[in-house]
Amino acid sequence: MSQEELIKSAYDFYEELKSVENGRYLSWEYCYYIFSQARKPGMPDIELLCLHLSFYLASWGMYRGSSFILQRDYLVHKAAVETILKKKYNRLHGCEVDTLNENLCLLFALSEELNGIYGDIR
Repeated sequence: MSQEELIKSAYDFYEELKSVENGRYLSWEYCYYIFSQARKPGMPDIELLCLHLSFYLASWGMYRGSSFILQRDYLVHKAAVETILKKKYNRLHGCEVDTLNENLCLLFALSEELNGIYGDIR
């Protein structure tokens, strides 16, 4: 794929995102926003974060057929949400591509913790 094709694809995707009111692509933005708010001082509403995370996952097909979380309610994500909100992972929030390399160890540590949480549930 050429650079021009890549740019056009990204532009087309963005235009579709903007043009579809209540489209599923917006579920990422809502989830990102609510987790951003939760990182501000004060007690985050863990249940609300679980609900947003559940809906985001559902909008991308993670709650279908053979998924182990299909048989659970939205609070199945409580331990994962609490883990994501740990202060040690704050650097990952809003991480830019050019700083990804310096945050890879932290990203892998978070991934390992989340795999453990969901592995225990499975």
